[in-house]
Amino acid sequence: MTIAERLKADMIAAMKAGEKDKLGAIRFVSSEVMRAAKDAGLDVATDEIATTVLNREAKRRRDAITSFQEGGRDDLVTETQLELDVIASYLPEPLSDDELRAIIAEVVKPGDNMGAAIKEVNARAEGRADGAKVAAMVREVLGA
Repeated sequence: MTIAERLKADMIAAMKAGEKDKLGAIRFVSSEVMRAAKDAGLDVATDEIATTVLNREAKRRRDAITSFQEGGRDDLVTETQLELDVIASYLPEPLSDDELRAIIAEVVKPGDNMGAAIKEVNARAEGRADGAKVAAMVREVLGA
């Protein structure tokens, strides 16, 4: 079952169960996934497109949570954390630090262009690694 199919099935289940908060989060993410698929010229979203959208939305929620915590808005932190939990449930299991280091060791050689190296590592990680973490680890290997 693709991520888009899971989103649709979970949307129906949330409607039947009366889970308004979860339903809202799923609807939003589902519409963003479909919009990205349309922008790519596809009728149906691939898992790659869905994962990209889910990672982007998860990052937005993490950033928002940090801002809300700094502003003392615990009510918004709770709401946004629920959305993040729903989004995270569709993401593949993140790579461990050791798995990420193994990919970096395969791809990155001293003297490589940092931007190209990060791009290649992210491609091999297939959306299973945080971009900032990848950049920091590549920077460490390249000594930049």
